Amino acid sequence: MWQMLHTGGTFNWGHYSDAGVDKALDDARTVADVPAARLLRQGVGTGAQDLPLIYLWTGKNIVGMKRGIGGFLQVPDGLIRLQNVTM
Repeated sequence: MWQMLHTGGTFNWGHYSDAGVDKALDDARTVADVPAARLLRQGVGTGAQDLPLIYLWTGKNIVGMKRGIGGFLQVPDGLIRLQNVTM
């Protein structure tokens, strides 16, 4: 979300800018645990009220894997993260 909603974000094509959202997104990037989601929700919550992005279409992320692979967690952004994957 940082790239799409932060004032300096690379994919902020709508040029959305809000100091409170920027701070919440910056703060959320500094923590690597679940409470960071609360900070992200705070930033995105303000952004959602302002409606800087309106999604007209979203594709389905379909994942298949070999039996015996564990720990994979599919996340909505579609990026594949392998940090907890075991074989």
